[in-house]
Amino acid sequence: MNADRDLNTSFKLLLSNPSLEGMEEIFVIADRASADFSKFIELLINTELWKSLDYSNNALKDLCKGLSVHIQNHNQSLNWEPNYHSRSHFKDVCIALSLLIQSQTTINNASAALPALSISPEEAWILLFCAIGHDCGHNGTINTSPFELEKKSISQVHHWLNTTNYPTTEINALMNYVEPIILATDPKNFQTLLTKKIDQNHRTDLMASILPVRGALLSRNLAMEWNQNYPDMAKLVNSIEGRIGFLERVQFTSPHSQVLNISAIQKTHISQLKSNHVHPN
Repeated sequence: MNADRDLNTSFKLLLSNPSLEGMEEIFVIADRASADFSKFIELLINTELWKSLDYSNNALKDLCKGLSVHIQNHNQSLNWEPNYHSRSHFKDVCIALSLLIQSQTTINNASAALPALSISPEEAWILLFCAIGHDCGHNGTINTSPFELEKKSISQVHHWLNTTNYPTTEINALMNYVEPIILATDPKNFQTLLTKKIDQNHRTDLMASILPVRGALLSRNLAMEWNQNYPDMAKLVNSIEGRIGFLERVQFTSPHSQVLNISAIQKTHISQLKSNHVHPN
């Protein structure tokens, strides 16, 4: 399989004709592209989308590649990689981000109907860096205090940056962007951390989870991840009631999400689950 070509083709199809089938397919293609996360990132940044966002002296591209190598090596060395918070999840988030950034083209062509702040090439690469590292070092547990795991991921990303030749002043400037974006992935607290460029409607870490087929797989993975330490939560997340509750809580209403028809996909899925679900007596 020519994964690079397939990713390019899928991105183009979703730009011209957003569909549920296309959304499901691109996450499967990404998952199968390479088991090696760093090789997947190489494939992704060599797509036409990310090539079009490249610019002269783009240090962020090398940082994205370097961080992906670090995460690949770390996760490969684990005795147990979390079932959900795994390299597969990191790929999902990078694809979701790419789709939202790509939708900027449609927004620019219909700015009156879909007003939105544009994302510059540099900001796009910062967001990709955050997507790569947002769950760096995740151990499959849940937060016992606000932002606990997110802060650990930020610390690990910061520590890795300090091992590179990237200037300290540039590291500090980058981390000023990275920290609030990664903190915003805490589902219980992200509403307190809205910024101009990434808000609660740009939930790239959850986009794949709202899809009927991909989402059901991810729910099972999360249940397996939680089964030993949080059996009640594992049972709930893998139930119809839990899935409906999740879908009703998460909102995708940004112009970027509207281009992809995510809200419509989500509402249809909720209706189907409710109509097919028979409550126990």
